[in-house]
Amino acid sequence: MGLHLDDYHQAVKNYVLSECGFLSSVDDYPEEGSTIAGPCAFFGVVDWDRADDQRMNGELSVVLNCQLLIVFGQAGQVSSKAVRNAAMAVALRIDGQRFDLDAEPAQFVSAEPWAFDPDLDQYVVWAVNFVHQIEVGEDQFDLMPEFLPIDVRVGIAPEIGVNNLDAYERVNDE
Repeated sequence: MGLHLDDYHQAVKNYVLSECGFLSSVDDYPEEGSTIAGPCAFFGVVDWDRADDQRMNGELSVVLNCQLLIVFGQAGQVSSKAVRNAAMAVALRIDGQRFDLDAEPAQFVSAEPWAFDPDLDQYVVWAVNFVHQIEVGEDQFDLMPEFLPIDVRVGIAPEIGVNNLDAYERVNDE
């Protein structure tokens, strides 16, 4: 079954929070003007592209471009080295993860200082970027259970085809 973006967000946030004990919270992007208690992280899906390989089952395979902003305390009160080390630790935990989802493993792309959000100017922030291929939509076979095969048989060439059905071997359990 294809994933809903809300479910994906929650799965990533839960995983990062459980694996990165040095973070006090992992949330969606901060509310404008809110005070932030670091160290924490903010997660978002920046955009997505169509994946090169498609399952052809009615779902759409997409590659999500994701970003985790690792936020440590006020600039001048926390070491830049501390936030870099935290970003490295997060990158190591993200790479290859599926976040307990039916999805391909995530792939770490890059990490760099973040200075693109005026609300975060007073904090020391690094962005950890990764991509993750997932399926969205509803699998057509889930919608039509009457079309699922109930008997699976295999034939070995050259004894295959309609004239050789009795030579096929059953491979599914009864």
